[in-house]
Amino acid sequence: MTPTEMKRLSAYVQQDDVFIGMLTVKETLRFAAKLRSPFKLDKVELESIVDELLVMMSLKKCENTKVGSMTEKSLSRGERKRLAFACEILTDPPILFCDEPTSGLDSFMSHQVIKALRQLTYEGKTVVCTIHQPSTSVYQMADQLILLSQGHIAYAGPAKQVDAFFGRCGYPIPKFVSSPDHFMRVISHKSFESEEEYNNRIVKIVNEHETMLKEKSGHSSTHSSRREQAIPDADSFSRTWWCQFYYIFHRSATQLYRERAVLMTKLIQTLIMSVMIGGCYFQMQIHRDYLPSFKGFAFVSVQMMHMLFMMPAMTVFWKDYPVVVREFQANMYSPSAYYLAKTTADSVQYLVFPVIFSAIMLGMANLPYTIYIITHYLVINILLSLNACSIAQSFAAMCGHLATGMTVLPIVCVPLMVFGGFMITYDAIPWYFLPLAWISWYKYGFEAITIVFFESHGKIDGCGDNSTVVEMSSQGNCSTGPAFIKDQAFEVSNLWIDYTVILAALLFWKILGVLAFSWRIRRA
Repeated sequence: MTPTEMKRLSAYVQQDDVFIGMLTVKETLRFAAKLRSPFKLDKVELESIVDELLVMMSLKKCENTKVGSMTEKSLSRGERKRLAFACEILTDPPILFCDEPTSGLDSFMSHQVIKALRQLTYEGKTVVCTIHQPSTSVYQMADQLILLSQGHIAYAGPAKQVDAFFGRCGYPIPKFVSSPDHFMRVISHKSFESEEEYNNRIVKIVNEHETMLKEKSGHSSTHSSRREQAIPDADSFSRTWWCQFYYIFHRSATQLYRERAVLMTKLIQTLIMSVMIGGCYFQMQIHRDYLPSFKGFAFVSVQMMHMLFMMPAMTVFWKDYPVVVREFQANMYSPSAYYLAKTTADSVQYLVFPVIFSAIMLGMANLPYTIYIITHYLVINILLSLNACSIAQSFAAMCGHLATGMTVLPIVCVPLMVFGGFMITYDAIPWYFLPLAWISWYKYGFEAITIVFFESHGKIDGCGDNSTVVEMSSQGNCSTGPAFIKDQAFEVSNLWIDYTVILAALLFWKILGVLAFSWRIRRA
């Protein structure tokens, strides 16, 4: 049997239970059923399967309870463990491997978990568990037992015969001592004995087990004619890419909506920053004396789309990263579907917050604006915020660690900001730094906002024909709006070029992020 065939016939429940904490138990099972079921289910069939699993795993009473996380407790550890089992048996696997199913549980919870697994064996499934220190009640529910010591099989056979085996080896079970306690002592290294004594004891037990197997092999058939179970010839994923995208988007949007404290914090941050910055440009006019202030207004609009939204966007993956790795390994969805669905759902907030910021800035600056100017200013800020988020998310995927990404990102962004046209005009940039200006999205955003406000503006107040040489030197050529644009080393005809470059940058970072994230998940 190949590894691929084994993967299709079995399911694996890992020791650590990781889930999306904002979802309820029923929502978690429903999401898993939509993506893992080998058959296309209608709504009635889906709910029937989910309810059946809830009853089977004794989770019905907490079906509408949020799963919670390590920092936000909700479900008990036993309930989380049973939820993990329920998610894995959705595909009805003949074999279920469980790594430390009782780890971290008290004796009662351990018994409840093993009891739930025992129930699965009555339905014809084979359940294989690794347990380091089983209690008596847990041990008594085992049919077959394998004991390992120093990488060797010390015993493999019916659990009821293990006492007789150790008695045959010369280690009979004492009175008033449970079987698991006894054989764990026998095959474990004692602190007071030498390494040689321990090795000799293990060799004796292993040899006795091999002798017992040879004796049994002469009296039992190999069942070589047993018909193997047909292995389904299925694709890697049960659902199409677009179905994966839709279900993940819905889950991510639900998760985002329920993180209201985070959304409220971002809203307050946006309001405070926009009011503070808007106050710096309060009642600004299109006048010669305010032209330097307008340059600050335009550039800070570009800069704040990055400062407000870039760092929060970088953290979007890391909280759920273990869940994504596990779900990908379970063939629930492709990394590209997750990345695009998650970033799309997360980007909804970055359509709203830039609008709030832009509205406050425009209202407080009191610049002469039209529907044309308002629309372009909003669209430019939205595109810049989405581009900033795409940059942060792609760096998070490439760096693989939040701290590393937050360290590397300024190294890329700060030089591009310096050559964005505000600190130094395009004409004054040394030739060896021009490539940085060509790829600076700060420059294209700054240019676009300047063009939008001044391309149709006529004569600028305070810039008469009788301006002195000193005034022209300090204020630049400001006689008209197009002249002011020209003085900034910008071109009026470049507006749609600016849009195109910003969109191209957004697309580039999105594609790079998909590739980097897919590579990282596949090698995890």
